Amino acid sequence: MPHSDYELKVLAELEQSLKSQDPRLVEFMSGGNDISSWRRHAWSGVAAYVLGTIILVVCFTTTLWLGLVGVAVMTVSAFVIEHNVRRLARASSSTQDPEVD
Repeated sequence: MPHSDYELKVLAELEQSLKSQDPRLVEFMSGGNDISSWRRHAWSGVAAYVLGTIILVVCFTTTLWLGLVGVAVMTVSAFVIEHNVRRLARASSSTQDPEVD
């Protein structure tokens, strides 16, 4: 059932009131900034990849299964990096205006 004009007006006023009173709550409830979260996840993936490399180098010669854990951490973090970098690239290309000839 569609809302009446009065209901839409009241909802818009409530939304504006909430935005002015508590903008951080509005950002949190709306999911925040996707680009910043993708960037944060990509950097977390880089840190995990470095950690996996350290685990691999230090532990592979002494304990084979810990070396394989390092390889697994590196593999998963590489997928995380790739996934988030693609999302960032798509977001940046969609925010740029196409060239008009």
